[in-house]
Amino acid sequence: MNPENLCLLAAGAYFRAGQLTGVWKYARIAGHRTGAGAIASYVLYGLLRDTDNQFRKPYRLGRGTLPGVRLHGLVVALAIGEIGAFVLLLYGFVRTLL
Repeated sequence: MNPENLCLLAAGAYFRAGQLTGVWKYARIAGHRTGAGAIASYVLYGLLRDTDNQFRKPYRLGRGTLPGVRLHGLVVALAIGEIGAFVLLLYGFVRTLL
């Protein structure tokens, strides 16, 4: 394995560790979000001038509220999608090395 591929593989492992610790943090404090869906929600919260902690009960979206099950379900779905997509990318990279 050449140094460039080793570096990319190490970066992938480091990124994967970051994803998993992010899930762990969310499970412990329910307040960590990443990815395109999170960015879109931040834009929405900004447009609604609702930039307070989105994980503080009651879960607000503008003047309305969201059920906790829905908010946390969206975060779980986001985490599964991001981690699953990265696993596929890393798998494809590792296959090219073999």
